[in-house]
Amino acid sequence: MKYTNLTFIYALAVGSLFVSCSDDGEDTDNPIPEATIEITAQDVTITMDEVTQIEDGESLELSLASLADYITVEGAEGVEPVFSIKSQSVDGAFAIEGNNLILNDKSILDFETNPEFTAVVTVTVGDESKDLNVTLTLNDVHEATWSIGPIE
Repeated sequence: MKYTNLTFIYALAVGSLFVSCSDDGEDTDNPIPEATIEITAQDVTITMDEVTQIEDGESLELSLASLADYITVEGAEGVEPVFSIKSQSVDGAFAIEGNNLILNDKSILDFETNPEFTAVVTVTVGDESKDLNVTLTLNDVHEATWSIGPIE
């Protein structure tokens, strides 16, 4: 009898361990939804004439586009997107000030030297990020040539 009581107590103790250590898990009836941030970005394409002359005192910076116009963010109300340059075809050509894409020096806008500039810009909102491609294509402008001498 004493052996039976010990077996019963042992079985009861082991059984209570399984019940008390069971997986409580999450409340599946009322799960807490995770906030999902979705970023949609479209590529930026800009076409402009090359710069043939810069006047004295003229600013060399040129504002090209507001990058916020090229993205849509859902699920992140009140969170501002952050833009950064991931890569660019001509080092130092582009910069970002706030949400604006800036060309640092418009004197480099020479069709004969670089007819096209490209960059990859990353937009980050919270933990999500997305790349967008930027292409600046120059139109060739015929530059007047002056020569002194006889016309032949």
